[in-house]
Formats: sequence, C-alpha cells, structure tokens
Amino acid sequence: MAEASERPICFIICPIGERGSETRRRADQLRKYLFNPVAEDICGYKTIRADEISEPGIITAQIIQHLMDDPLVIADLTDFNPNVFYELAVRHAVRKPVVQLIDHKVAIPFDVAVQRTIKVDYRDLDSIEFCKSELEQQIRAVVKDPSLVDNPISFAINLKLGRDSDNPIVKSNSEIMASLASLTTEVRSLVQTQELRARFDSAYRNALGTSYVGTGLVHLASIPGTIPENSIWGLTPEPTASPTKEQREEQEKLRKAVWKRVGSSGSGKKPEGDKGVAASKEEKK
Repeated sequence: MAEASERPICFIICPIGERGSETRRRADQLRKYLFNPVAEDICGYKTIRADEISEPGIITAQIIQHLMDDPLVIADLTDFNPNVFYELAVRHAVRKPVVQLIDHKVAIPFDVAVQRTIKVDYRDLDSIEFCKSELEQQIRAVVKDPSLVDNPISFAINLKLGRDSDNPIVKSNSEIMASLASLTTEVRSLVQTQELRARFDSAYRNALGTSYVGTGLVHLASIPGTIPENSIWGLTPEPTASPTKEQREEQEKLRKAVWKRVGSSGSGKKPEGDKGVAASKEEKK
C-alpha cells in the first residue's frame, strides 16, 4: 500500500463538538471503527477531518479547498449541524463523489433524502459491520462511475439546461424529469409523516407502558393488557378493559398534544370521526 502522504484524500465532514462531549465521542468512534477501516485500510485513502488540518492559513478556506479538490468526501448528517450542510452544499456544487450517512434514529433531511444515505448505530457492533460493507460499496461505486454523482444542485442545473434547450426532445425529457421529481417529493413527504407518527406512537408506549391505536392517532391508557402486541397503526382493537374517568381525561390531553405536533398527514388537522375506542364508548353511555 502507498505511503499515507501519497494516498488520495478522503475528507470527513461531520459534527465534531468539544473534547469530552458526546458529539466528539461519536465522531471519534465512527472515524476509528468505520471510516478508517473502510476508506483507509480497504480503499486506500487517507482520511482527514477539519479539526486535523495543520497547515497555516484561514481554516474555512482550507476546508473549502478540500471540498473542491479531494476525490472523496464522507458526510455525517447527524444532528443537522449547519457547518456540515454548508460544506455538503459546496461539495454538491462541484459535483464530486460524496457518501452520506446519518444516525439510525434520525430522519434523513428532506432536501438530501433523494441521495442514498447509510444509517448507522455506532454503539451497535452489528450495525458497524453492516455499514462497513455499505460504505465500501458506495465508495467503489462512485469512484468507478462518476456519473452516479448526482445531487439536488446538479439536478437543478441539468433541469434548467434542458428546459432552455432548443431541442424539443431534450426539453420534453426535462419536463418529465421535473414531474417525476415532484412526485418523488410528495411520496417522500408522506413516508416521513408516517415515520414521525410511528415515532410518537413508540415514544408514548414507552412512557406509559401501554396504548391503543385510533384511526390515524395514538390513544393512550395506563391499563395493562389494553392493546395486543400485534396491533398496528390505523387499527383500533377492542380493549380488554375500560379506562376510568381520570384515565380518559388524561388520554384526551395526550391526544390533543399529539395532534398539535403531528396532525393528520402532516397538516395538523384532525380527521373526521377520530375519537378512539374509549371516546366512542363514552358517547354511547
């Protein structure tokens, strides 16, 4: 293998944080157990992170130089760090290879969700092993075929060039691409809304220990055995016991809180007839 100084550089952009912080610990662990074993030991790069740039000069200018010149960039989008997204935009503008990853519990940001993103849990050895394989595949793919390097900026530029073209076929293809992009955006929005609602469901289950599901909304009760373990979103199984008046009141408070933050399909609007099992039984009395 070539000496480190002769290897091509893989520049890492990620939240770094202060020494001793959880953010720094995560950055160091990913560097040690994921990035270096794959990018350096397998693919032959030399990894560099912004805090390791030692040359004299303006650090921001040096970072941008790395983003523009280095043959490979790995971007950790966890924590939605503004510096990371600024640097990612610079990399997108020069249209060079970049591999994205994010913490497994974090939803991929909307503007960059179109790109394949590796989800990783740095505390889980199985997750690290899986991500090693994914990272190696993505690095080799973008290096082998630079045409795979596409992003929202390059897409917008190509779309504009196509629409401005005098060739009717190119212009028509651009309109089709725009329509497909719009459809993809709508589908992604629906998926992210469902993921958000599912996370609320899980969070409230963990907080109260048990829950049952109404139409498009989690209704909660603190009665053991209220909901079967195989219940899923959108179904309303009959509870095995009736909640007390106090529990129904608490349930109503939680229901309003959830709708205020989640809403129906991301709109914050409550659908008709969404009252849940407990509320429906109360009305029949």
